[in-house]
Amino acid sequence: MPSEKPLGRLENIRDNIARIERFTAGMDFAAFDANEQTLYASLHALLIISEAARKLGDQANTLVPG
Repeated sequence: MPSEKPLGRLENIRDNIARIERFTAGMDFAAFDANEQTLYASLHALLIISEAARKLGDQANTLVPG
């Protein structure tokens, strides 16, 4: 579930990165590209990551200094 709190958004990002890693574990690019379900699930997780990152805006640099 999306969070309105910055730390919750970071957790959403982390959790969806982990999902993509689970979805694609053991796959090479050809297998990933051929698996429509994994491709779309990974794209959905990337959309969630993108939205959470966009909502963090300038707070991201404060919360996760680079």
